[in-house]
Amino acid sequence: MRNPKRLKYLHDLFDKQCILIKQKKNAELGNDIPKFEKKEDILIPYKIISFIQNRILQLEKDPKIIEKFELMPWLQVKDIIFDIYDHRIRNAPEINGSCNTNYCTLNEHLLIFFVDKKRSRQKAEEKIVDILINIRYYQDTWPRAKMFL
Repeated sequence: MRNPKRLKYLHDLFDKQCILIKQKKNAELGNDIPKFEKKEDILIPYKIISFIQNRILQLEKDPKIIEKFELMPWLQVKDIIFDIYDHRIRNAPEINGSCNTNYCTLNEHLLIFFVDKKRSRQKAEEKIVDILINIRYYQDTWPRAKMFL
């Protein structure tokens, strides 16, 4: 997808969905955070946005998914981040070395990791969206989440 306006629209739509989930969780916990207030914005790379666009549009069509969304505990999110790093290290010669002379960025490797793990694009999209929503939620309190993307 090379339409920058469409990518911006999808990014903003996903951002809005993340904010709705964050507000829901904060309301459950009794945290008093004003509507649509964000401490810092994370720009999700457009390669990831274009890969997960089907799931983003599905979340828009079916708001019940957002209402029922359960955040993972931070330790589980951190373990997934570490699994992604470990996968990258394990496959480094193949990704950035003898077989491939191009550098693979971490956001590209995120896609490779979940496609390799789930063996299905649809399942990979779901897991990528799940981890991104969780990272967006934890970005204000955990530097590791902020650093990841």
